[in-house]
Amino acid sequence: MIVDSSVTSPEIRRVAGIPQLVLPLSFATALRAAQPDFAPLHRRDFERDALNSANDTSAASAAFGTVGDFDGDGRADVALIGARNRKSLILALLNEARGVRVVVVDSGGMIPGADTLHWNITVLQVHRPERVTISDYDDTPGKQPAPDAYFDLKHDGIDEEYYGKASTLWWWDGHRFRGILTSD
Repeated sequence: MIVDSSVTSPEIRRVAGIPQLVLPLSFATALRAAQPDFAPLHRRDFERDALNSANDTSAASAAFGTVGDFDGDGRADVALIGARNRKSLILALLNEARGVRVVVVDSGGMIPGADTLHWNITVLQVHRPERVTISDYDDTPGKQPAPDAYFDLKHDGIDEEYYGKASTLWWWDGHRFRGILTSD
């Protein structure tokens, strides 16, 4: 992650061909104030297969963070994956008219290993507005699957892909982030 006081909006910038999240100073200051113990993940913290599956070529995403309009106000926001107190954490930095607000999207389990997080296989990507299929992933023996339902995503969401396992789509409902399993 790069903090650049000359930028006014977050972006993914390629540095020597590697995607880097660039934050304006206001974003970095808000993050530090709201979550002083948060340690964002970096590219080196991810398993190679997870990185290869991530849309690392996107102008809006790198495995460890993504840029999108997550609250639907027309301003670029950021989602980051990292750790706090040895637990995984996904944060959104919402670029609001009053300033940057830091919101917990999801907090997970314990992070194994003291020296590195390179075990990580969870990647973040921006999910553009569309009609999203909500499938029934209950595999209880003998249970008939429910017919597919649909959800209209009105603004950008956050895809949390647990490589080779499952994916969750997180979206802002105006008050908090809500999640729905989108693959299993």
